[in-house]
Amino acid sequence: MIDLSFSFTGMQKLKTLLYKLVGSDPLYDALQQSAAPLFADVRAYEASPLFYERTYKLMNSWRYEVKKSLSSASITITSSVDYSPFVRGDKTQAWMHKGRWNTDREIAERHRARIMQNIDNAFSRRINGN
Repeated sequence: MIDLSFSFTGMQKLKTLLYKLVGSDPLYDALQQSAAPLFADVRAYEASPLFYERTYKLMNSWRYEVKKSLSSASITITSSVDYSPFVRGDKTQAWMHKGRWNTDREIAERHRARIMQNIDNAFSRRINGN
């Protein structure tokens, strides 16, 4: 199972204050907004060799969840198929998938700037009263 997780901590005072002022958690809201595009990228299949017939088991095995607590929020993406680390795992990817399938780390890096921008925008909106 691959567990791809973004987690942000240490903003408890600001989050608590903003929640009291506007009734929502800007970090959680930003991660909710960011989760679907990240999830779609993880589920995407790479180009297939002509001789291979796809089962789509891996694609259909992915699930995501956005969690929050008083001090943190996270996006967790998991797969229920036992071979997913050999396809997407950064340190466990099998040789035959290297160069054809993006790893979990590559996907996370590709989405990092947009996720950080969503977080910045969410906090700015709350601070500015929007």
